[in-house]
Amino acid sequence: MSSDYGNYGGYTDGGFNTDGNAGGFSTDNGIAEKHQSRTSLTPVTIKQINDAEQDVPDGDFKINQIELNMVSFVGIIRRIDDQTSGIVLKVEDGTGTIDVKKWTDATTSTTEELEKYNKELGKYVFVSGALKSFNNRKTVQNSVVYPIVDHNQVLYHHLSAIETHLKAQGITTANSVKSSQATGLFVTDNDAHASPVDAIYNFVKENSASMPTGVTEPFISQKLGFTTADAHKFCQELVESGRIYQGTDESSYFCV
Repeated sequence: MSSDYGNYGGYTDGGFNTDGNAGGFSTDNGIAEKHQSRTSLTPVTIKQINDAEQDVPDGDFKINQIELNMVSFVGIIRRIDDQTSGIVLKVEDGTGTIDVKKWTDATTSTTEELEKYNKELGKYVFVSGALKSFNNRKTVQNSVVYPIVDHNQVLYHHLSAIETHLKAQGITTANSVKSSQATGLFVTDNDAHASPVDAIYNFVKENSASMPTGVTEPFISQKLGFTTADAHKFCQELVESGRIYQGTDESSYFCV
């Protein structure tokens, strides 16, 4: 299975065909322009998918200069629905949810697909497929779904999505991550009266860019004034709800 993840389902350098340019973009007076083939696989968050719009009916989806045709993301399977022609996986990544359709054919029955994916219910998976819309509802079709076997794959994907997003805006410096927050990659929370759980969520989100291996529990305790036990308890609540993710060990976390 590990070989399937060697280039995350076939995308490299942010998911774009390069054509001689890093990340698949050419520049004009310092402004990055999209240069992407229809078959390229773009790493995204589900929020980006949900925010994407079409210029014309049945046209390509776009968000912040990125054309979304074939997309990839990581998330947790929250629900599995049985339908006549296949199954629908509801996948959530902390920024939103989306339906992933798995069609059945003469070689695979719906029962077999249900048994297969019921084993992954509540677990992380890597998804790639074609972004489609029906009755103003986006879905991912012709999908490929793999279980996540190494949590570093989750971190790698989100870093790839961030890199792709920044390149599309013509941003290449590491200290410009906040610009991506202002243009739709992240979920924002401006609650001035945050609960302890929300306070930790906000703190982890604010420090994830500068601590790519994860924001540690001792650092959270020191800066927010929680006991180590409380910090651990609240962090576990956030992990279980899919709002933050474990970093390089069980006591560090990151958020996108």
